[in-house]
Amino acid sequence: MIDTQSVCEYTETADGFTCRHCKRSMKRPAKRVCPRMPYRQIGVPPAPTGAEIAEKQAWAKEFNADEVTKAFAEQSRNPLPLGDMVETVAKAVGADRVAAWYSNWTGKDCGCNGRKQWLNAAGAWLSGATKPPQAKPQRTGTIKVAFLSPTLGLGGAERWILSLCSAWQDRSRVTVSGIALTTGAQSWEPFCLDAERMGVPVLASTELHGDQANAKRGLVRMRSADDALRQALDGADVLIHWGIPHMRDIIQRVRWNGPSVSVSHGSGDWTLNMTMQAANGSTHFAAVSKPSMMAQPKAVRERTKILWNGVDPSRVEVTLPRDAMRHAWGLDPNDIAIGYVGRLSDEKRPMAIAHAWMGLGGKIDGRRVVPLWIGDGWQAAKYHATIKATVGDAGRIIPATNDIGSVLNALDVYCLASPGEGFSVGLLEAWVAGTTTVATPVGSVPELEEQFGQMTHRVPINATPEQMAEAVTAAVKDRGAVAKRAQAVALEHLSLTAMGERWADWLWEIV
Repeated sequence: MIDTQSVCEYTETADGFTCRHCKRSMKRPAKRVCPRMPYRQIGVPPAPTGAEIAEKQAWAKEFNADEVTKAFAEQSRNPLPLGDMVETVAKAVGADRVAAWYSNWTGKDCGCNGRKQWLNAAGAWLSGATKPPQAKPQRTGTIKVAFLSPTLGLGGAERWILSLCSAWQDRSRVTVSGIALTTGAQSWEPFCLDAERMGVPVLASTELHGDQANAKRGLVRMRSADDALRQALDGADVLIHWGIPHMRDIIQRVRWNGPSVSVSHGSGDWTLNMTMQAANGSTHFAAVSKPSMMAQPKAVRERTKILWNGVDPSRVEVTLPRDAMRHAWGLDPNDIAIGYVGRLSDEKRPMAIAHAWMGLGGKIDGRRVVPLWIGDGWQAAKYHATIKATVGDAGRIIPATNDIGSVLNALDVYCLASPGEGFSVGLLEAWVAGTTTVATPVGSVPELEEQFGQMTHRVPINATPEQMAEAVTAAVKDRGAVAKRAQAVALEHLSLTAMGERWADWLWEIV
């Protein structure tokens, strides 16, 4: 016996519907458990009626056991193809009636003939009468990718776009149809020029940039941001975007039906919020490291592909000798240069090298320690004043430069003290250049060191001056042993070519 709760029984009233038992009123009747109705016991189903018994007997007659036995006996004497044999047995059990009923009801072919032909071919192959089916040919041609970015500055994510464009310049597997811009940006002319040199169109809205666009080379101006994206998507197979909220609305406006990849470059709340907003408009998700993946919403993490960044070794080629660069900085040959290279902003904690300098008392084993800051940023003026107030003339402030190789070659220690990173391109460039590094365990650092061994001298997040001083001292006395391992790993696994191949392989899977 089964106990079950009865549901409300409604009667129509002037205001809607009311249960006759619990007096619950509703505008429309709904199947709800009634609190006033007792549990009922449901027993064994009633015996079938005479009509039901007659129907079952009629169907039983269709299943002719003698016919089935005869069919199998005939198959043993004169083997039929597998599909023909299945058809014979199906007719013997009355399955052809079911197929006919399906066709009459839906107006569609039941597909029996197609299945019979497929089974005949499969049976012939299994018996060795035919050659095995050929391997599925590899897809040929080129995948076209369109990028959508909120800015065109030369930050890590923007450089990542340019790096992929450069990695795919051979156009053998992937090519870039265009880079669309949704909002304004600082210092976007270098980005446009680099893209122009690679033959990649950069498209932006005249509403956002106005007459400024007239003075910028490499920028194609469109009437609106949607028009810019439509132009970039023309002929594209997949859309890759980062830092874009409300992707669902954007995709609906431009009528894009292909794959849309949301890429996570960070590891903080901003990345989480942005990904949550972009999730509805994305079919696939990628991240540059495990922390970037963990910054995704929980429902997205299992669908996220981790694809490490890469850097072109030519970007860190040395154009100015070490002695010449250090002389330009006002350093003596015996000085120890510790530097931060990147954006001067709070989230990067650039003052950590000032703390290291203070913890060291300005010297290591009698040698002068000189802190250097190489970079710009929207908070640059604030940090210039803070640096002067903290270290005075002992420090050096160097404007941002594209000659990264000469800068890294002239440094003794590169310091990254960020409390959070996705995959630091600056740290990766230092590895490729063979520069000894001190870094917090953020971004890709833990997972890379877990796989390949020590690649940097670690300091804790929010390290004290004493902790910074200890790590810098260890890095100086290491004499480049850890740096050599990091360089070898970076050149093999974190090169521009390796990153391009990782992305190309995955894109070919999803397109």
